[in-house]
Amino acid sequence: MKHFKYIIPLFIILISCQEKNFIDTGNVTGIVDKTMLDYMKSDSYNWDSTILVIKRANLESLFEGTDPDYPQITFFGPTNLSILRYMLPKGYKKVDDIPENECKDLILRHVLEGRLMKEDVPDGVGNPKQGGKNYTSLGGNEIWLYKKKDGFGPFDVEGPTHLYLESIDFMKPWDIASANIQTNTGIVHSMEYAYVFGEI
Repeated sequence: MKHFKYIIPLFIILISCQEKNFIDTGNVTGIVDKTMLDYMKSDSYNWDSTILVIKRANLESLFEGTDPDYPQITFFGPTNLSILRYMLPKGYKKVDDIPENECKDLILRHVLEGRLMKEDVPDGVGNPKQGGKNYTSLGGNEIWLYKKKDGFGPFDVEGPTHLYLESIDFMKPWDIASANIQTNTGIVHSMEYAYVFGEI
């Protein structure tokens, strides 16, 4: 019993590690019969701050599918925690403290034209950097995407296929927490909670 007090904290840590790379879409198939903006509005836990940044950037039409130039998009979505990680070091206390142009520039760094599913991305490996493909966002920055089957366990048994992203500007690799959330106006790939908004 003397070690019991260590079991509960360890259990909490393990659960937290399991949850950090999963965004609950609320739909087993990942298909959401809503616009991308309405989908985010239906999940305030993950997307409240993201919506505020989109609105401050005056980019609602891009996510509602009413922008004539971009009727369909792919969004590498930073969640609330990612935006908070960006705001705190800069001294921003609320989204309205972020300049409008800054919000626009940051959001567009996360958007690709058209619908890009995980299956459309070539296989690759992160180290050494091989395979995959470079994509240019609407913000003009390049990102390198690749997918691979992850191994797990002592025998490195082949696991599920995951999607990974690396910023060419920041040279940082990020895990996509939940891929292929299909909305009526495009595809959402949720960035992991550890991601810092803008580092793409």
